[in-house]
Amino acid sequence: MEGQIRQTVLPLDRKDRRSARSTNPIGEKGGTNLYGYTGGDPVNAVDPSGHELLGAGIGAVAGGLGDLAWQLAGNGGNINCVDWGQVAAVALIGVGVGLIGPAALEALAPEAEEVAVSRWGRPGLQAGDWVMKGPVSPQNYIGSGKWFPNPGNEVAGYSTGETFTVPSSSLDWPSGWDWPKGLLGQRIYFP
Repeated sequence: MEGQIRQTVLPLDRKDRRSARSTNPIGEKGGTNLYGYTGGDPVNAVDPSGHELLGAGIGAVAGGLGDLAWQLAGNGGNINCVDWGQVAAVALIGVGVGLIGPAALEALAPEAEEVAVSRWGRPGLQAGDWVMKGPVSPQNYIGSGKWFPNPGNEVAGYSTGETFTVPSSSLDWPSGWDWPKGLLGQRIYFP
């Protein structure tokens, strides 16, 4: 990097006096763009381990190549008989598995004493509220489902999002028919 200067000074969040952005947790091993792991949005995108996009990419490649190999094995190696739509669909499923896999592993890992959670809708945090693990971010907003009108869900705009710090022991994994929401990062707050 001769002739270049790397500036690593980050803006401070005035509220908690910490960096408002964070660089790639795996450092320059992920490339010289230290914010690339967030898709170019280091303020709103969250990937604390620095491996989320990597998992999605690996899932897509593994899913797509696996399906391609399966089809070629089944049709005698004729590339002209490959259903490319199916290859794309399986690759997309691989992206989902690559994104959900780390969340499932995180559920098995020991948690910190206190964690950041976010929610959208009315101000404040009350017992029984559904929250997302992690601070307010577009990813958590989408995972919360507060943008989608459906029975039992009150739609709330992104601008209503708030971040709270709570004891990790106050968060419960959803149960019953709601358990898959836990894979998206949703939890129920019970202080």
